[in-house]
Parts: sequence; C-alpha cells; structure tokens
Amino acid sequence: IYEVTEPMMVTKDIYIMGVDETGECAVLKMNGGRLRPALPIIRFDTAKSHIKGVQFDFSYDRELAAPGADAKSFALLVVTGFVVMDEVSITSETGGIRCAPGSHTTLVCSRITTAKSGVAVEGTAFLDRSTFMGCASGVEIHADPACSAKVEGCCFSQCGVGVSCVGRG
Repeated sequence: IYEVTEPMMVTKDIYIMGVDETGECAVLKMNGGRLRPALPIIRFDTAKSHIKGVQFDFSYDRELAAPGADAKSFALLVVTGFVVMDEVSITSETGGIRCAPGSHTTLVCSRITTAKSGVAVEGTAFLDRSTFMGCASGVEIHADPACSAKVEGCCFSQCGVGVSCVGRG
C-alpha cells in the first residue's frame, strides 16, 4: 500500500504494472479532500499510458474541501492522450474517472465503486467487461458531438443509473 500525499501528473508515456509475482496488487491511497480544490490521484496529460493491476483508493474529507468540490472530484483525470486501464480497481467517495474532451480512455476488466459517477465521458471512451458498483451513475456520457463512448459487457450493480446521457445535445 502506497499513501499518495500529493497528486501525481503523468506527462510522458508510461506503463505501470501493479501486480507482483505473488499476484498481490499495488494499492495507491490518497485523501483528495484535504486539497483545495480536490485533485485526482493521477492526472494523465500524455501521449500513451497503460495501467494494469493497480487498486486506486480515493477518500474525501468534506470538512476540509472547498464547498461543492466533491461534485467535480474524480480519482483519475484523463486530460489528453490515450490511457488504457486493464484490471484496475477504483474505490472513491466521489467520482471514478473523468475523460476530458479530446482524451481517449479504454477500461477493460476493471471494477469501479464510487458515490458519484463511475466514468464521466467528455472525450472518447471504450469500456469493456467492467463492473460498476454503487455508483449514482455508472457511466455518464456528455451530450456533445465530439464525445463518444462504447460500453460492452459491463455489469452495473446497485447503481442509481447504469448509463446516462447528460447535458445538451
């Protein structure tokens, strides 16, 4: 278990393999609510990233956070580039992944447990064989012509809404 005290920004191509030879998974924990505004564990602003077998645990201290920041807080933020997440687990008291306009995100065989949106898609996303648990909205697709998402073989358990389209369009 690694306690992340400051958010990380990935600006170069990276491959993170979070499983060791015994099958144990690396855990990155962070309390994002103590930051103003609340920041993600990792912000991807890069050409290509591949994350495999990492567990992200994002907690949120509402008393210390700026008012309304929890609605805009996500464990992971993909700003630009291509990010592939394979067999990751995201637990968050706010949102899971935000895919910003112009970004490309692929999520495969992963598990997302959040209080708000599991994946907020404003760019391009492909979600395959992943499980969304307890999310207010499993996948939130913004109604914008530049935004697209493909959801295949995903399971939504105890979510308020599985897949939703928000905004104007």
